[in-house]
Amino acid sequence: MELLAGGPEQGLLASEVVKRLRLSHATAHAVLGGLVETGWAVRDPLNRRYALGPTFLSLARSVDGGEPPAGFLRTVLSELAADCGYPASAVVIADGSLVTREIVYPPEHETPVHAHADQQVPFVPPFGPGFVAWSSAAEQAAWAARSPSGNGVVTPRIRAVLAAIRERGYTVERLSDPSARLIRALGEFEEEQLSDAVRPLLRDLLAELTSIDYLPVELTRDGSYPVGVLAAPVFDGQGRVAMELVVHPFERLTGAAIEGIGMRIVRAAEGVTQVLGGFRPV
Repeated sequence: MELLAGGPEQGLLASEVVKRLRLSHATAHAVLGGLVETGWAVRDPLNRRYALGPTFLSLARSVDGGEPPAGFLRTVLSELAADCGYPASAVVIADGSLVTREIVYPPEHETPVHAHADQQVPFVPPFGPGFVAWSSAAEQAAWAARSPSGNGVVTPRIRAVLAAIRERGYTVERLSDPSARLIRALGEFEEEQLSDAVRPLLRDLLAELTSIDYLPVELTRDGSYPVGVLAAPVFDGQGRVAMELVVHPFERLTGAAIEGIGMRIVRAAEGVTQVLGGFRPV
């Protein structure tokens, strides 16, 4: 545990553990496997590195600034991306914007998604409803006031969406079919091929193509729906949303697939909430 705690943020390979502790490969794999099984360590399914797990982190509460350690968070996102088959990211609020802390792509992912670490989207409706779903009426009105209309009115639609997020535990960002096709076309552009002036305009355009969430009554298990992202909140020790874990399909999904991915994100978010010593408010 001391070796993992003092190791690099991205974790350690089993071969590095063998070398540093002078263990046999069989012994190292047995020890690491036991630590993973009991939650004392986690193994990133993409880079195969080991890092501190939720059991240790929950006991140690070694969390700086209300965010989980980077190595643990990346492993959670890697597992999400591998299980769901889409990119997974962690988003926080900073200086009035939704900021992507990290994003992980699943193996052989072919659909470009213009999201990257440190990307920022304005924290205005329809973006970020999961961050205010458990907030007071005043905080929800303040969020609504950031919309272009600026009237601060929490419309019946927004009120219904926030209630749905609290009930099911995750957001489902709707995406129109024309928007989905346009996003795919825009996604063909590599950001390094764009000028500094065009790059932020492209990001803003991609953000504008999405609209506020689906309500449960608008979805059936066999229906097919264009979805931008799904997200579930991570709560801190005060019961406030510290960050969201996000999966980025940006394509049509069945209602059953939406529910499956949504619940998978919720489970991942609950694990990170545990590490933060947080709780979901009633």
